[in-house]
Amino acid sequence: MPGVVGVTTLMTGSMNVYVTAAAPDKQTITDIAYRLDEVGLSIDREHLIWKQESDPYTGFQFEGND
Repeated sequence: MPGVVGVTTLMTGSMNVYVTAAAPDKQTITDIAYRLDEVGLSIDREHLIWKQESDPYTGFQFEGND
């Protein structure tokens, strides 16, 4: 589905699917939410994240790797 960049499904319970979507504006996020509803996912909570950054973990250093 366009705009969806990640899906996490927990093994048990309700509210067990977490969908991460990226969009340039609020209207596009709303459109994605409607499409998720159309495929049968009920949105119980919504969190809007302004900015997210991640870096690779470099804590594992092996001998001989510089």
